[in-house]
Amino acid sequence: MKYLLTSLSLSALLVFGLTQIAFAQYSTLSLEEESVNELYSNLVFLLQEEKFEKALPYLDKILEVQPNNVPILLNKGSVLIALDRSNESLTYFDRLLKIEPNHIKGLTSKAAALANIGEHQKALDLYEKILTIDKDNEKIMNAKAKLINVTPTVSTHGAIGEDNFESKYDIHLRVTVRNSQGELTAVAESNSGRYIPLSFTDEIFEIFFEERKIIEIDGEKYEKGVFSESYIAESESIGIYFYEVTMNDHEITVFATFPPRVGIEPTDEIYAEWTIARKVV
Repeated sequence: MKYLLTSLSLSALLVFGLTQIAFAQYSTLSLEEESVNELYSNLVFLLQEEKFEKALPYLDKILEVQPNNVPILLNKGSVLIALDRSNESLTYFDRLLKIEPNHIKGLTSKAAALANIGEHQKALDLYEKILTIDKDNEKIMNAKAKLINVTPTVSTHGAIGEDNFESKYDIHLRVTVRNSQGELTAVAESNSGRYIPLSFTDEIFEIFFEERKIIEIDGEKYEKGVFSESYIAESESIGIYFYEVTMNDHEITVFATFPPRVGIEPTDEIYAEWTIARKVV
């Protein structure tokens, strides 16, 4: 089932606000021989030519003289992202954000770096912060949607070898199939599935799943919610079910489950009941 959400570009944009002049050999740099303006000019040329490795010494030299230069800190971090060194870039984005905590490009770039190293929830938190500053920022809304959409799902039972894995969610789906005369033709159930391990999933659970109440499963407390839907079959079999939402034209699979495949007729009515239980922390 898909729902339309009005909310959030996962891209490490290289933001170079400098002006072009000429190229200088980075191996001979020294502050005694070149002025900061010359360093800027040479840096611009290298960035425009996408010679990012050679640009690093120029960025470092400028930061020696101007350690709190926000555009240079932004560029240093962005260059490191371009060089697939996102983990190192975080130092420079943190320095920038210590100076200007609400710097939109700094927050966006740090979010991109975090996503690149698999820290999807931290990246999402930054996009959420940006939207508290600029709630109508379409680029950030799209960035948020892309981030959520590329976040790998996790199994409710963990992966092979993950002995200490504890799922936050328990997923149950019951599918009932009736023919055009209302006669019961098939029932399929699944007690396992996958979900997106982000706070976004909590939001979807709280918005769309009804009849929520606290229950106990194996001695642990969970909050249970249900969602039901029915529709006329359009294929000859069923076997995979997705609970999806649409955000900024991105179809996001929040929950997925895999009941046994059953054959159906094009006129059959399918009734699906999701029961989702979220661990109470």
